[in-house]
Amino acid sequence: MKTLLAIAITLLLPFPSIADQPSTRAESLTNSNCPLNETAMINLNFSSVEKSVDTAVSYVDKKIAEVKAIVNKGKADKATLSGVNYNINPFNNGDPSSSDGAWQVSGNLSFNITPASKGKDILVLLSSHKYQPNLSVSSYQNGNCQ
Repeated sequence: MKTLLAIAITLLLPFPSIADQPSTRAESLTNSNCPLNETAMINLNFSSVEKSVDTAVSYVDKKIAEVKAIVNKGKADKATLSGVNYNINPFNNGDPSSSDGAWQVSGNLSFNITPASKGKDILVLLSSHKYQPNLSVSSYQNGNCQ
């Protein structure tokens, strides 16, 4: 019984835990001498079915110009088109013998937004134009802080 009582008392004594000790990483994130850098990225997808490969490529070019114009209305200090990816495939509804000449195009556009705080405004602006954008914001330190 004395052993159980000793164990219970030992368990109830306040010992500093690892969680009570600030981590170096957490300290560096709150260090006022070392501000966080923030980056914002807007991504959006698009797709269409076109009559030829040429019209599919034209669709991509038109989509890039249209989205860039909308993003530029967002009044960010800098909005840079950082990535364009697209695929063009024969569109045959799963029937390889079908040759209706249609082509499916799908793609993705990525924009870096500065300052990151303008990302949310551009997100809302693109949404109001019937796009379904995604906003990603990253905060980081570049490691040069003392």
